[in-house]
Amino acid sequence: MGTAVADQMQLVEKKFAQADHLESVAAHLRGSQPDDAAQLDQVATELIDEVGFVRVKVAAELLDVDVKTVTHWYDRGVFRSSRVDPCHPRVQTLDPIVVRAVYSIVRELRALGKANRQTLLEQVWHRLQDKAELESSDVQAGLAAWRAGDIVEA
Repeated sequence: MGTAVADQMQLVEKKFAQADHLESVAAHLRGSQPDDAAQLDQVATELIDEVGFVRVKVAAELLDVDVKTVTHWYDRGVFRSSRVDPCHPRVQTLDPIVVRAVYSIVRELRALGKANRQTLLEQVWHRLQDKAELESSDVQAGLAAWRAGDIVEA
């Protein structure tokens, strides 16, 4: 692994770990101090965004997959956005927010023993879709109403 890749790998892993810690604290505060939890979530997002970009090779190392796999996933829409590294505009890079989301899903699937290489792309894709759906404003408004007891009988 080249020095630039190794350096970015170390930076990305550190930022991801710090963001995980902030989000863990935010999760504990969410019920009693939702505003503080939201602030911690925002700081975690900003922390990841500071990475700027993630090289495909770094994403492959993080995910413990081949570079061709990351490129394939990019072509299939898993990594919906990319960024341009101003120092190396020809090097394909990925948005760190998206890489982290995929990294978290892959890590969870592996921990559950469900990381079958043949179906990993499909599993990641479905988890990302579920996450997007849960984060939509309509679903969030419905969940908030449900939590408040504002339920309409069918």
